[in-house]
Amino acid sequence: MTSSKGQQPQARYAYLRSDGTAYIVVGSLVAGIGAYAFQLLGGRTLGAEDFSPVSVLLTIHFLTFIVIMLPIEQLVVRRLTIDRSRSGLPARAYWLAGSTMAVATLLAFLGADHYLNGDRRFVVFTALTIGVHFLFAVARGHLAGWRRFRAYGMSSGSASLVRLIVAAGVTLVRPSATGFALGLILGPLVVLAWRPFRRVEVDREELDEDAKNTLDDRGLLTGLVLAAASSQALLLVGPPSGCWVVRPSKSASPSRHSLWDEHPSRSDTTFWPGSSPRLPKWQHGGNVRSCGHGPEAWDGPRQVWP
Repeated sequence: MTSSKGQQPQARYAYLRSDGTAYIVVGSLVAGIGAYAFQLLGGRTLGAEDFSPVSVLLTIHFLTFIVIMLPIEQLVVRRLTIDRSRSGLPARAYWLAGSTMAVATLLAFLGADHYLNGDRRFVVFTALTIGVHFLFAVARGHLAGWRRFRAYGMSSGSASLVRLIVAAGVTLVRPSATGFALGLILGPLVVLAWRPFRRVEVDREELDEDAKNTLDDRGLLTGLVLAAASSQALLLVGPPSGCWVVRPSKSASPSRHSLWDEHPSRSDTTFWPGSSPRLPKWQHGGNVRSCGHGPEAWDGPRQVWP
């Protein structure tokens, strides 16, 4: 009896290794550590001011990837899981990705002087970052949909490592914000090494035509995007572990308030404090208190993220 109980966890772990699930776990861990190291390296070598355009680019990447690209990846996985012949994407997914790229690029162009240190190259980097990560999401969706979990995990971790290697190389030669931006763009392209769009045989039967006609995922992508956007809105607007308490000054005018200030921002994991872009904060003509560290803790004009 004891022997059989001891063999159960071993069999379970062996299955996780054999089907590639363990690679997803390790790949996600490597991706998280690599993302943090990337931000830490940039913040330490460039400083807050010079790294600010990269930090803004990472913020745009984080929001667009979580809210738009991951739902597209999930759509691909679902389509291939239900019907292994349904590779590719519906037209609405391309429209969504294209419009996201256009809007983000326009915002980067309009805010280049204020948020990107006047470096117009980051407008192009914004478009390239979103486009490359769209390819990355679709490629990973095909890998997962065809049960190539080992390739999925390895590509996720490798993308983060390539980004970090490029950043380290730039740091050794000539530290620059442009070099870190190129690392962010080039990293996800490593997924192509696993030939993600190559069709493979999977252990399930292909659906007949009648069953295929009953499948309807027209509203799925919209639902996934709205769910992701709602979760990010709750995190960005009302973080549970920190908030703003405003104590108006005696001379404060009800119409006086400032919209922008420096904040720590977030990407795949978290940004290195001090390399933060400008994100919105409302301040009403007085002192702003963060209640993230107790009722009497005044923390100045910074937000406390969870």
